[in-house]
Amino acid sequence: MKLCNLPVVMLHEILDHISTPIDFSNLALTSKWLQHLAAPRLYRRLEFTLSSTTETMKFCECLLMQGRGQDWRHWTRSVHVSDEVREGSGRRRSPIWSGLAGVLDGLASRGLDEFEWDSRDVPPLIVVESLLGLRSLRSLKLEMPLRPQNHTFLERLAVAHAEHLRSMHIWGIQNDGQMNRVGKTVGFARGLKDLSLCVAADCDWEDDEDEDEEYSSSSSEAGGEREVEPEDTDKWMTLPAGVHSTLSSIELNGLFNLRDSLHFFNPATLRRLELRQCTGYNSLLHALSSHPDIRNMEEVVLGSWENCDIARVSEFICSCPKLKILLLSLSSYALTNDLMRSVIPAVETSRATLEVLLLDFRHQSRIGSARDNNSGSNSNNTCVDKTLYQNPRWLSSIKTFPRIRELGVSIDLADLTSLPEISTILPPDIRVLDLRFPWQTVERDRGLRTAQIQSLVDASPDTSRLKLVILGDGDDYEACTSYEVLRDVETGGAAVVAPANGPRGSMVAGCDHKLYKLRGDCFFI
Repeated sequence: MKLCNLPVVMLHEILDHISTPIDFSNLALTSKWLQHLAAPRLYRRLEFTLSSTTETMKFCECLLMQGRGQDWRHWTRSVHVSDEVREGSGRRRSPIWSGLAGVLDGLASRGLDEFEWDSRDVPPLIVVESLLGLRSLRSLKLEMPLRPQNHTFLERLAVAHAEHLRSMHIWGIQNDGQMNRVGKTVGFARGLKDLSLCVAADCDWEDDEDEDEEYSSSSSEAGGEREVEPEDTDKWMTLPAGVHSTLSSIELNGLFNLRDSLHFFNPATLRRLELRQCTGYNSLLHALSSHPDIRNMEEVVLGSWENCDIARVSEFICSCPKLKILLLSLSSYALTNDLMRSVIPAVETSRATLEVLLLDFRHQSRIGSARDNNSGSNSNNTCVDKTLYQNPRWLSSIKTFPRIRELGVSIDLADLTSLPEISTILPPDIRVLDLRFPWQTVERDRGLRTAQIQSLVDASPDTSRLKLVILGDGDDYEACTSYEVLRDVETGGAAVVAPANGPRGSMVAGCDHKLYKLRGDCFFI
C-alpha cells in the first residue's frame, strides 16, 4: 500500500514514531503526502553531521525542495553542526557547504535562537556569509579552530549580531592568544548575558606565536595571592581585560586564573556562577562576598582539585540566601570535620529556595616532598586527594528544606545495612538521591544493594516523589550504579526498587537530574 492511500490519521501516527528530522526527510522524499504534514517538534533543532556527507547532503536537498508544502522555516529555532572527525578535514566536505548555506539562507528573514558549530575546522566563508545574513542570532556556540589562522569570523559574527546576541559558549581554547581573541569578540556583544569558556584538554602553551602579534600575551604575570607553586603560574590563563561586566551567567572550565581576573565578575548582575578546575577561588569568593548585590545569586557550581579555603567558601555561600542550585566538589589541605560541618549552616541560609544540592569534599595532602640530596632541590610533590565522608547527623537539617529535588552527598556509614538512617536527612520533595561511600562500604552484590535501597525507601514514607537512587564509591566517580523507584498505583502507591535500565546514572522520566552530569563535570574537564 502506498503512503498516499493511508488515512491522514495513520500518517500522523507514523510521524509520532519518527525521532529525527533526517529520518522524516528521507521518508518524505518517497511521498509528497508526508511533505505536507506539520512536524514542528522535528524541525525546531536541525542537526547536521559533517562526517556523514551523503546523509547531510540528502537532508539539505529535502529541506530545499521546490514547492515543498511544509514550511520548516517557521519552526526552526536552532542549527547544530557537528563533526566526528576531530582533527579537522574541511576540504573533504566541500560538497556540503552549499547545502548548509542554503538552509541558513532560508532562515535569513526569521533569524535563529541558536547556532552551534562543533568542529575543529574554521567555518567556510559561504557558511559565515549566510550566518551574517541572518536577521538575528541570539546564541552562538562554537569550538575554536584547531589551526590559528583566520579567526576573524568570530568578530564578524559578534559585530553583525551585537544587538541580539545574548549567549556565547566557546570551548577548545588552546592558548593565551586565542583567549585574547575571544575577549575581543565578547567585547563587541554589548548585550551579552551568558558566557561560557572552556580550555582545550590538549591546549598548547608554546603555540602563542602562531596568533597575530596584537593578540599574543602571557599569563605568567599573575601575582597576588598564591594557591599554586610559582613555577606553575604560567600554565594559567588570565581572562581578558576590557570586557564589559554585565554578565548574569559565567561558566569557566579549565586553567583560568581568577585571582587576576576580578574585573570579569560584576556582583550587581551575576546570577549564575560555574567554575571548574580554575585557580584563585579564594580571592574571587572573598571579593564577591563583600558585595551586597551578591544576595541575588541563584546558582553556584564550584569544582576544583586545587587547594581551596573551605571557610571562605562557607562565607560566600552564606552571603547568597537565594540559591536554587549549589554544587560543591572541592579539595583542601586543611579540611577537617569541623570545617565540613561549618558548610551546613551556610547552606541553611538558602533553605527556602534550594532545589539541587551536592556536597563533595576531599582532603588534599602531598607526598614525595623529601629533598633530593643528589640534585640539591626538592623533588616534585604529588597531591593525593581522599574523600571525607559526612556523618548523617550533621545533615539532619536538610530534611526541612521544602524544595530540594536532587541531593548528592558523601556519607559515612559503617555498611549499607545502615542505609535507612539516611531517611533522617531526606526532604519531602526529593526526586534524585546520589550517595557516595568508602569503597569497602559499597555492597558488591547488586541484589543486596537493591534490597538495602528498598529498606531505605520503606523507612522514608514521606518521600513519595523519589524516583532515582545512585550508589557509588566516593573516590571513583564512575564506580556507581543507579536504581529506579517505581510506584504501583494498584497497591496504593507502594514503592518497588529495581536496577535502572541504561547507563550508570541514567535519567528516569520526571527527573531533571542535574546532579549526575555536574558531578561528573566537577571530576573531569
